Amino acid sequence: MMRQARNRRNPEAGFSMIELLVVIAIAGILLAAALPAMQSHTGTQKLKQATDEVANTLKLARQRAVATNGAVVVQFDSDNSEFFLFDDRNENGQHDNDETMAGPYEIPTGVALADVGFADGKVTFAAAGSASETEAVVLLGLKQNAQRVDVTAATGLIYVSEIYHYVEGEDGTEVLEGGER
Repeated sequence: MMRQARNRRNPEAGFSMIELLVVIAIAGILLAAALPAMQSHTGTQKLKQATDEVANTLKLARQRAVATNGAVVVQFDSDNSEFFLFDDRNENGQHDNDETMAGPYEIPTGVALADVGFADGKVTFAAAGSASETEAVVLLGLKQNAQRVDVTAATGLIYVSEIYHYVEGEDGTEVLEGGER
C-alpha cells in the first residue's frame, strides 16, 4: 500500500498505456471529423489559385502586347488542362519557332477548364490593349463550384467572377449564378 501511494505522488511516473490509447483515440476521432472540411477548403484554394493564374496570364498578355507594340495570344487546351501565351509577331494566330512563348501552365488536379468561350480556344491582345473578342473562361472545382474569368474586347480588361452554381443545361448551355469577386 505504501508503494501505491508513492507512485501517485511521483510526478515522473508518466501516463499509463490506457490513458495514452484514450488520448490517441480521441485525436483520431477529431481528425476524422475535420478531414472533409480540410479537403473542401483545399479544393476551394486550388480553384482560386488556378483562376488567379489564368487571370494573371491574361493580364500579362495584355501588358506585353502594349509594351511590345505587337499581338500576344493566350491559348487554352481543355483536353490537356493547360494554357500558354506567345508573342504573335507575324499575327497568324499560331506559335512559330521564332516567337517567344511562356508556359504551358497546368491547371491543377481537381480543377477543370469547364468552358473556354474563345474561338479556337485563343484570345489575342492587340498593341492597343484590346482583345480579339469578349468572352470568358470558366474553371470548375469540387462540388460544382466555379469561377469565371471575363475578357472585354474593347478594353482588354479582365474580371474574375465567382459562380455559386454551375450546371450544363439540357440543350448544352450553362446555367450560371453568382457575383463578382
